[in-house]
Amino acid sequence: MRLTGLETDASEQLLAEKEVVGIPQDRVRLVEVYAGNPLALNIVAETIVGLFGGEIAPFLEQGEVIFGSVRELLDEQFDRLSAVEQTVLLWLAILREPVTLEELSAVLATPLSRGQVLEAVEALRRRSLLERGKRPGSFTLQAVVLEYASGRCIAEAASEIEQGRLTRLIEQGLELATSKDYVRQTQERLIVAPLLAQVQRVYLEQAAVEEHLLALLDQQRIRADSAQGYGPTNLLALLRQQRGHLRSLNLSQLVIRGASLQGVEMQDTTLSGATLRETLWTSALDAIWTVATSKSGQYWAAGSRQGEVRVWREQGKLLHLAWQAHTSTVATIAFSPDEGTLATGSWDGAIKLWDIESGTLVWTSWHTDNIQRLAFAPDGRTLASSGADGVIQILEAHRGTHLRTLSGHSGPVYALAWSPDGSLLASGGFDTHIRLWDFSGAQPGPGVRMLVGHSDWVFALAFTPDGRTLASGSWNGTVKFWEVASRRVRETISGHTGRVWAVAWSPDGRTVASCEWDHTIWLWDVERSSYRAVLHGHSAGVHGLAFTPDSRSLLSGSDDGTLRVWDAESGQCVRIMHNYAVSLYDMAWSPDGTQLASGGRGRGGSGEIFVWEVSSGQRLRVWSEPSTIVYALAWSPTGAVLLSGGSDGSMRWWDVQSGKCLTLRQGHQGAIQSLRVSPEGRRLASCGDDGAINIWDLHSGEHLRTLRRDRPYERLDISGVKGLTAAQKTTLRALGAMESAPPPNMRHAL
Repeated sequence: MRLTGLETDASEQLLAEKEVVGIPQDRVRLVEVYAGNPLALNIVAETIVGLFGGEIAPFLEQGEVIFGSVRELLDEQFDRLSAVEQTVLLWLAILREPVTLEELSAVLATPLSRGQVLEAVEALRRRSLLERGKRPGSFTLQAVVLEYASGRCIAEAASEIEQGRLTRLIEQGLELATSKDYVRQTQERLIVAPLLAQVQRVYLEQAAVEEHLLALLDQQRIRADSAQGYGPTNLLALLRQQRGHLRSLNLSQLVIRGASLQGVEMQDTTLSGATLRETLWTSALDAIWTVATSKSGQYWAAGSRQGEVRVWREQGKLLHLAWQAHTSTVATIAFSPDEGTLATGSWDGAIKLWDIESGTLVWTSWHTDNIQRLAFAPDGRTLASSGADGVIQILEAHRGTHLRTLSGHSGPVYALAWSPDGSLLASGGFDTHIRLWDFSGAQPGPGVRMLVGHSDWVFALAFTPDGRTLASGSWNGTVKFWEVASRRVRETISGHTGRVWAVAWSPDGRTVASCEWDHTIWLWDVERSSYRAVLHGHSAGVHGLAFTPDSRSLLSGSDDGTLRVWDAESGQCVRIMHNYAVSLYDMAWSPDGTQLASGGRGRGGSGEIFVWEVSSGQRLRVWSEPSTIVYALAWSPTGAVLLSGGSDGSMRWWDVQSGKCLTLRQGHQGAIQSLRVSPEGRRLASCGDDGAINIWDLHSGEHLRTLRRDRPYERLDISGVKGLTAAQKTTLRALGAMESAPPPNMRHAL
């Protein structure tokens, strides 16, 4: 709580600026009393001006004990604040970072006018309790005041819990889902955990703590929705900190605002009739292959390895849409410039256009091979696509009709990018060359220029906002900057140790982000020609990158099943959007060991099964599964039947000799990842991305039972819940939630 003392001259200047007057001896005495502490002198100066007309002498006559330590000064200042000013001060201690008036107003439980909030902030500023943030119009507490206000917040909350009368805990949330991840972790560590520790000191046993918190939760249930504020959310934060989970609770009819429930187990809990606001949940999306942000940043989207797509509104705060878009990996997604539609491309060979508002399918276009990249022209009228067939298709965006085919690449085309003015389309791929297709001329077909310099596959392309420079990323770990006009390499950077999967140029043109298979993201400062930061946090390969329109944040998607939001200036991860998925893999030998079955995806996007003779390497048989990729195989004990599991959750029994499908069953939600035959050869076990193990009669295909490890929201009752979008409900149901009447005698489980 101590600050370094100011020199005498600086102290004199501070007092003069505050219009504090007095004889030299009084000024020296005042500075000595507070050891030159700048915060203390600022606060005391405000007091002298407010109570004693700026005169030091009458203030000193009151006695130093009244205004002793910094903590005592702050106690005195806090007690003199109005109720609104106290609320704002404590909110700033909870938010912990510089905020604007709008951001502060958004979290208030009791709405205040902009004028009221502004007056309170101005009053705190005059008392020298605030300091300006780096962002224009932002402000925060001085460090010493922040520490003091945090302690005061904890002490008041502990007193309210002990007395059983909540006031501050209704007005203010202690841990907010809307905060950046590292801020929320700080809120949990420095506010929630110390508060729980104080509460635990009052009660001797853990059961008594839970019993008291649950009783307070019951008190909130009988209050009007508008009167519950942050009370239930704060009590849930304490219960989660105490128990490590929120299982078997009765949370019906509560208003839960700003709760972070991501990664929290809530099996057998009821939310029946509850109202949820600004709540963060675990997602069902699995490994993330591609990400995108819309032009204004209003929408974020992600596509998964299993063909699912999620769209969030309000800059990732609210899950808007969730659906199974494809039968295989969604390799690429792109928002139209007007933000009205989302294009998705998959390894199943399909390009689809979706209405963002309703989630309805507008059109589908099929190619002869898997899709790798999609790119809307800046005017939104055309859509370019590329894939493993080595050609680029130009489609009319509104109807999906084919306009033109661009040929020239000698292998798969992995990267596409339009210049900002739409005159050039850059493409790159397997043949290591980059082609610039010129659409600015009057000729029927575009001209083409070549950029030669990479020695390995080109997997990523991005133009600068002014269109003068093109960044390209290669499979050998290099990123090159090309001057578009001269077609020369301006710079080559070699920081990556593995394959560069994606590059993204910030809208302000100052930063280039690139990602690779070694789990890292690199930020390159263009003006300084040096790396700004290496971002660590993902635990698997990073596939997708997208800057927000203000260039301040970077969105990344990874095989580890998380979306991460990074501060582009500091390189700090500010938010993690966790997902929940289970994936298992398998291979299959014939019972006698003479044959090997392999499955996967064929060139047309459908699944293929091969049977090989091991001794000679000869392919004996091959057949296809329609509209699904083969992820799992198993042989019957006799070797006469081969069983397969697909990316769409289907299971098939195949006659090995004829290749005919004998039986078809829908086995799982999501892909099937493994099949196993029991030792006695009578039963079959299957498992997949839905986390379930199904037991089948091997010969008849009859389903016998399901074994499932509880998902995070198994048997979570969401009947009559208000505040959830349809997409959020879909996600919760995918993770075990249900909609039904709650048991009549449900009680809290301790």
